[in-house]
Amino acid sequence: VLKFSADGELLMTLGTPGVGAAGRDTLDQPCDVVVAPDGTIYVADGHGGQLPGAGKHTTARVVKFAADGTYLMEWGSHGTEPGQFRTPHAIDLDSSGRVVVADRGNDRLQVFDTNGMFIESFYQYSRPSGLHIADDDTVYVADSASSRNGQHPGWEFGIRIGNLRNGSFDVFIDGSNPEGVAVSANGTIYGAVVAYGGALLKYV
Repeated sequence: VLKFSADGELLMTLGTPGVGAAGRDTLDQPCDVVVAPDGTIYVADGHGGQLPGAGKHTTARVVKFAADGTYLMEWGSHGTEPGQFRTPHAIDLDSSGRVVVADRGNDRLQVFDTNGMFIESFYQYSRPSGLHIADDDTVYVADSASSRNGQHPGWEFGIRIGNLRNGSFDVFIDGSNPEGVAVSANGTIYGAVVAYGGALLKYV
C-alpha cells in the first residue's frame, strides 16, 4: 500500500515490496484501503479466498495501522462465519466510524467496530466487489461477479444502492459489471469495469 502526496511524491509504504505474506510488516494481495478522519488506516488484505484451493491458511483479514504506518492490530481469517472472510475485496467507513467490509466470496457486507468486533452482516447487496458509503450512510455496492461463471446464481451483476442505517436496498443499476464504485459530491455515480476491455461508466 503506497501513500502519495497530491503531487505524486511517495510518502509512505505499508508492506514489504516483493514479499507477499500475512505479517505485521507484510501484506498478501491487499484489495482496498480506507483512512479514518484521525489518520488511522484500514487495509482489506487477501484476494485469493475464492480460489478452489483456498483454505485456512489463505490470507483474509483487515489490518489496522496508525497514521504514521505503525502496525496496530488485525482481525479476520478465511471462512464463512461472522468475522471471517472469503476475499475482503473492498472497505469503507460509515458515518459513525464503523468499518464496513465487502466480503465478496461470502456474498455479504460485514460491519465491525474499530477494534474488529463484529456487529452485523448484510446479504441484500449480493456479491460485493466495490463499496462507497456517503455521509448519510447511503451505500453503493458494485457487484462485478454475480451470474458470471456460476457465481451467486439467481443474482445479477450491477450497482446496488441502499442505506446501512436500516439495511434497505432501494435501487439497482443493471447492465454492467463494475469492480469499483465512487460517488461525487453532487451524487454522480461512477462505475469502474475491469472485464470485457474495461470502462469507466458515469451515471447521473
